[in-house]
Parts: sequence; C-alpha cells; structure tokens
Amino acid sequence: MGIGLGLQKIFVNLVSGFMILADKSIKPGDVIQLGDTYGWINFLGARYVSVITRGGVEYLIPNESLITGQVINWSHSNNLVRLQVPVGISYASDLEMATKLMLEVAAATARVLQEPKPACLLTGFGENAVQLELRVWIDDPQNGFGPVKNELLMGVWRRFREEGIELPYPQRVLHHKSIPEILIRGKPDS
Repeated sequence: MGIGLGLQKIFVNLVSGFMILADKSIKPGDVIQLGDTYGWINFLGARYVSVITRGGVEYLIPNESLITGQVINWSHSNNLVRLQVPVGISYASDLEMATKLMLEVAAATARVLQEPKPACLLTGFGENAVQLELRVWIDDPQNGFGPVKNELLMGVWRRFREEGIELPYPQRVLHHKSIPEILIRGKPDS
C-alpha cells in the first residue's frame, strides 16, 4: 500500500509536468514567486522545477505544487513590473518639494523606466508621518527588486537631507497631571 501511495505522488508530478509544458504557464528564465520562494526558473523536469533565488539557493519544487498552488509569474507575458516604495515625511516638511525630489530620484535611477512614467502619490496621513509612495516600473525582474529599491531609497535620503525634508521618527507626547494631595484621617497619636 505504501508503494502505491508513493507511486501516486510520482504519477501526479509527472502529469503536472506535462500540463506545465503544454500550457506554457512557466518556462526556463521566467521569474516566479511561490509562497515565500522568489527566483527564476532554471530547469523544468518531469517531476520538479528548479528555482534559483537571488541569494543562489536552489529550490526543487514538485510540479504538483505549481499546478495546485498560487504562482506569481513576474515575467509570463512581459517583463514590466511596477515597484512601490513607501516613504514617510514629517508633517512640517514641504509636501510638493518632497514629491518633486522623489520623482527626480526616480528619473536618475538607471533601471527605472521613464515610460510608463514614475509617479509619486500621497497615500495617507499617519500617526507620525505624511505617507507618500513612489511608483516606478522596471523591465528586468530577473535582476531582483532589492537593488532598485535600495538605489531609490538612498537617493531619496540624500536629496531630502540636501533640501531639508525631514524623515519622521515615532513620537509620544505624555501629559502629566498632578494628583491632589489626599489627607488621610487616622487615629490621633497617643
């Protein structure tokens, strides 16, 4: 019975492998995300798919997982990917200047496309910051998102420091109220 169950899994993975090849939903070189695993397809096999992460770790994912689970294919129909980079500024800072500086940084970042155009949006008023979001497009997700976000955030940091735009830090205001003195009546000293 145990051998039959083991063979059943092998058979399911073989059939899943044929389905993947037939529908061409993923192919070598595609950038995919399956749960927390993110990387590019190195090899499609009869039983599994080899996915290599940016850190060089190779995952062997059973074909059944790709058929039955949710797979994000970042490069299925094209390589365009939009990145969203949140940035909070102090309420005392110049909002229009911050937006302008963030767009300038996006324009100067090598991997950021100028079409579709980068955008900077006001997304909310937080407890400690005015919340902005820089939205940019790249066309090479196989090279990872981290380096682009790093370059954008470093550029924003530098430009904000040059122009006096403050990045907030969490603050708490405490109000101290004095408690009126309580007189305690007790027995007189004997």
